[in-house]
Amino acid sequence: VTVTGSITSSGSSNIFGDTTISSLAPTLNFDDGNSNPDYRIINNSGTFEFQDKTNSFAARLKINSDGHVDVTGNLDVGAGIDCTGTVAATSFTGDGSNLTGINTDLMLFKILLVQT
Repeated sequence: VTVTGSITSSGSSNIFGDTTISSLAPTLNFDDGNSNPDYRIINNSGTFEFQDKTNSFAARLKINSDGHVDVTGNLDVGAGIDCTGTVAATSFTGDGSNLTGINTDLMLFKILLVQT
């Protein structure tokens, strides 16, 4: 079936096989019809985004063309995060008692430098 224009249906739709959405910015909308927020998935200039349609199309999750992932807000992973590579952060909370692999001599040296 080839359709030019819009298709409106109610109820369920079943699609078997491959589905292709072609456009300059192909979009799949999720409007629940009875409460907010509504969402959409869009290929936005090569960035795959999950957007909040009811909040100025704010990108909640982005998969960029170079492979890195951006998550807006807090990422709640429940079971922790395993990281291969260097971890960088703008701040830390807690007492640090569970940190391992820390060179305490170097930390003490940096603290002394800051205090002088």
